[in-house]
Amino acid sequence: MLLKELNLIGFGKFKNKNIVLKDGINLIYGENEAGKSTLHSFIDGMFYGFLKLNIKRTDYLPEYEKYNPWTNNRYAGIIRFKYNGKFYRIERNFTKGEENTKVLDETTGVDITKNIEAGSGRVLQPGIHFFGFNTRVFSNTIFIKQLGTKTDDKLAAEVTEKLINVTTTLDDNISVDKAISELKVRMGEIGTDRASTKPYAKNLRDIERLQEEKSNILSEKDAYQYYLEEKIRLNNNLEIEMRNLSRLREKLSKVEILEKARTLEEAKILSDEIANLNSKIDKLSSYANISMDQYKESINLSNAIDFIDKNIVQSKFELENIENRLQSMDNEGYNDIYGKKIEEISKDYNYYEELEEEKNTIFYNKEDNKIEFLKRDYKELKGKSSKYKVIQIFSIILAIIAFGATIIAIITKKYLPIGILFIVFGSIGGYYTNKVNNLKYIIEDISRKIEDIYNREKEKQSRIEENRKIEKKFIGKI
Repeated sequence: MLLKELNLIGFGKFKNKNIVLKDGINLIYGENEAGKSTLHSFIDGMFYGFLKLNIKRTDYLPEYEKYNPWTNNRYAGIIRFKYNGKFYRIERNFTKGEENTKVLDETTGVDITKNIEAGSGRVLQPGIHFFGFNTRVFSNTIFIKQLGTKTDDKLAAEVTEKLINVTTTLDDNISVDKAISELKVRMGEIGTDRASTKPYAKNLRDIERLQEEKSNILSEKDAYQYYLEEKIRLNNNLEIEMRNLSRLREKLSKVEILEKARTLEEAKILSDEIANLNSKIDKLSSYANISMDQYKESINLSNAIDFIDKNIVQSKFELENIENRLQSMDNEGYNDIYGKKIEEISKDYNYYEELEEEKNTIFYNKEDNKIEFLKRDYKELKGKSSKYKVIQIFSIILAIIAFGATIIAIITKKYLPIGILFIVFGSIGGYYTNKVNNLKYIIEDISRKIEDIYNREKEKQSRIEENRKIEKKFIGKI
């Protein structure tokens, strides 16, 4: 027999599930609770109807209720198979009160249900007709369930009963005793689960080992699936992060460009400032040789001028306040009393302004710069004079030596050109003697000028002190 098609109209968890089988071995696999056992029980139910054995009334096995559809759909199915070169179809309705089974010869299209043995009950069992034995033998021989390699305890009795029924055919070639004896021998060879060296126990151990390997493989498959999904997730995250990195790099590039532009702008500003400073330096280059003392003196003068300007502004402000107060006063008696005082203050203020102007004139006419320049010239001339004196003395000594050599040459009547050296060194000595004398007059003149300037500055300083005393007196009077 070859099963060709399983059509589960309503059976267990399946609804209108159709499975087409091909010639050869068909492997049906799936996870736990996928429905493999359901399909196995469907084939058994289609051939034998889930009836209990050796009971005349209709009584069902627990599988009957187990596979009743969960959603109250129709409890039925169709199975197609090939048997002895012909195609058959079994249609069964499992619903209680509506039980009905049909067997059709698809080759001829004839309904052969009446030709099928019903068994001991009223529900048709086509398996007995096509296989020649009941559901117990069927389930323990050619249709073994998953993990059901252990045979039913009643199988031996069923086989014995079958052999006895065969003897009723009066076939001399069959010996029941020999058959039973042979079966016992074969069962002894197969062994039990307790006989560890027998094939049956070995097969059980192999099955356990294979089940463990299967469990390990399924665990590895689950782990593989998990790591595969994790890889996909990480790849997605990596792609997202790479896009983010690309955007950040673009932003960084823009920031770097802006930073460079800003740096260039700052460099341009600094370049303009440097050019401006260089221009100012060029304008001030004439003051490059000013000494530190001159610089400090100019700072002092600038501070003094600022201080005086502030005093003048303050005094003008106070004077304006006084004049405004005077203008607001209409009382002639008040004017008579304070008129002379105001006139006196005005005279003192005018005198104060004259003193301030005189002081400013003195400050502006300070001759410190002249003194500094004269000192510098004096120092340079002193240095030149010392150098000239050394050259003068050295030339005179050489001239004397040349003169002595000339006298000796005349006495010894050895005429040598030494007299020319005497004339040359004498001329050099005379030249530097004149230079030294001229420098002496210039140095003395510079000394006199420096002394005159010191005297004038001393007089100016005395006048400034006198003005300061008058200013203090004037301020105290106010």
